[in-house]
Amino acid sequence: MQPHTTLLESYLRQLKLPTFAQNYTAFAQDAARTGLSCERYLLALSEAEMAQRDANRVERCISQAKLPVLKELSQFDWSCVQGVSKTRVFELAQGGYITHSEPILMIGNPGRRLVSCRDGIGSGGLPTRATRALLQCGDAGQ
Repeated sequence: MQPHTTLLESYLRQLKLPTFAQNYTAFAQDAARTGLSCERYLLALSEAEMAQRDANRVERCISQAKLPVLKELSQFDWSCVQGVSKTRVFELAQGGYITHSEPILMIGNPGRRLVSCRDGIGSGGLPTRATRALLQCGDAGQ
């Protein structure tokens, strides 16, 4: 390993850029092979870093929400519930209600089906930037 490589990796760790440190050599080889400019190379590394940070943030928010079991709407058994619009639930899962500060009122017999539906709607809103609002809504519902 060359001294400048060791120094670069040290700087990337100090700057808390783990995805840069992990991917810079592969991205550099790809950039050299395809003739990418320095700016495009840095853009690709930055995009990878941001994507990883977003994924980490979603994981962290899911664990902080302390949902009993994380279920997705694709796992929900729609044949067990009646009077619930599948289309409306999927619309709610997009998270628009969070950005508009709209409450959701779910009425029904207590049980796993209602909780699973609530968790599916909540986990659908997590990837948005309104995670704090979602967590506050989740706290109010418990």
